[in-house]
Amino acid sequence: MSVFLSPHELSIARGIKSLPGFSYKIGLVFIDTNSGQQKRVTLTDTVWVKHIRERSDLVPDLSDSFLVGMLQSMLGWPEIQAVSEHVMVGHPSNKVFHKNPVIARAIGLYKLAKSKEVLNVTSL
Repeated sequence: MSVFLSPHELSIARGIKSLPGFSYKIGLVFIDTNSGQQKRVTLTDTVWVKHIRERSDLVPDLSDSFLVGMLQSMLGWPEIQAVSEHVMVGHPSNKVFHKNPVIARAIGLYKLAKSKEVLNVTSL
């Protein structure tokens, strides 16, 4: 099944990939934006990591719970509260509305990183 990201989600995914603390870990799922195919990547050597880093068409899959856990860890495990219509990440003003709660968490964590100036803005 093909997975396509909205333009907003694609920009978020690219931003997450450029976070200074982002690590390429075994088990992360990436999306090939050319084909819409998911790729679970086993990152065991530096050549493969370099390949993924350099390919702008490979972005992290925002619906990957493993990715959300990694982002939470990078940001010091901020509180996440899911309410029926939105997800709140870190503080009440950081609310994200999305039908998929995992994607909402990823977007909320990205916004939190950006607000803390952890994000390398020049790479967007």
